[in-house]
Amino acid sequence: MMEELVEGTEHWSRPVQDERAEPGQLQADRQALSLAPELAVALDGVPSPVIILNLQRQIVAANAAFQEKVGADGLDAILGDRFGEAIKCRNALTTPGGCGSSSECTACGGLHATLQAVKGSKSTHECSISRRVEGEEATMDLRVTATPMAFNDGSFVMFAMVNIDNEKRRQMLERTFFHDIRNTAAIFHGVAEIIQSNGGYMVSGLDAGELLQQASSRFMDEIDSQQQLLAAEHGALAVSVKPVLVGPLLREIGESYSQRIGSRGRRVQLAADSQEFLMDTDKRLLSRVLGNMLKNGIEASRVDEMVTFGARVDGRYGTLWVHNEAVMPRITQLQMFNRSFSTKGPGRGLGTYSMKLLTEQYLGGKIAFRSEPGHGTTFTVTFPLDFNDGTQLRAAGVTAAPSSN
Repeated sequence: MMEELVEGTEHWSRPVQDERAEPGQLQADRQALSLAPELAVALDGVPSPVIILNLQRQIVAANAAFQEKVGADGLDAILGDRFGEAIKCRNALTTPGGCGSSSECTACGGLHATLQAVKGSKSTHECSISRRVEGEEATMDLRVTATPMAFNDGSFVMFAMVNIDNEKRRQMLERTFFHDIRNTAAIFHGVAEIIQSNGGYMVSGLDAGELLQQASSRFMDEIDSQQQLLAAEHGALAVSVKPVLVGPLLREIGESYSQRIGSRGRRVQLAADSQEFLMDTDKRLLSRVLGNMLKNGIEASRVDEMVTFGARVDGRYGTLWVHNEAVMPRITQLQMFNRSFSTKGPGRGLGTYSMKLLTEQYLGGKIAFRSEPGHGTTFTVTFPLDFNDGTQLRAAGVTAAPSSN
């Protein structure tokens, strides 16, 4: 039985667990649609992927654009699949019930649109799909429209999708990059005005030169971050692997972030039990990942709260972790690594997405997090000490176990 929508929300409190049509009914639906050859011509004339679903959300027709998108050799290869299964959404592969049945699916705009259409209402939503194809993951942003459709005495849903990757990327870059650059530029401007009007070099007890140095450092860091992310998404990011002492790196990054203007009042501390070890990695990219982890922990914390971080080694693997006291809402956790999602609000932030991209696609590691009442939030990244073991790490399914700190 299909779960009811939670009225007034964009997600469900429980995954959808509905039955599928019998094979004979699937063939009957397929045959009913095929009796109108003009329908197939019309669908194939649409350049965007389009599928037709039965009321159990299963594919009974698909245009050429969709079959090409999912690499299907004819309709038989995807007949009876649900949208997420056909497009190889990673969440559709994690539970026996398939598309719609995992906890992550409760935040899916594609599922929401489909269920509304099944109930008789046309609906358009955006959704971010993380596809798993041949062992690799890639994120795809879509705008989907689900429309109720009556045909040959049967009820169906026409499900059309438009790839909005470029649109979302442009929006994120415009809002994130220019917002952060504008804030940093405001610091330059404000400090310069104070120095000019007061003829002094102290601002609220702080050295104006230090503030300007921090602001300029953040300015350059934002530019470097965006350049790295664009290169990483296009597969053009160079990786330079060398032996790195993790302890000094942690202390260097921790000191840098504890002194940043936005960290005032939040305590950033290296854990007493943090271990020292040597690891083959790209220091620049690892610094970016750890810096984003610390930045997220600081931004999620209130004044006087503690953000702790550290590292530990376990056999052939090293784990770096960052912990803060706040707990994330469940809906935030479900969308944590999506490119188009941000804990800072619509169109803001690429931090967690870039953390996952750099960790898993370039550094051969795994990223994970745990956020629970009484435990706070801990992000962890696990890497092989020998960089050449990175492919083995992914194949073995090694996960970054959250720290108990």
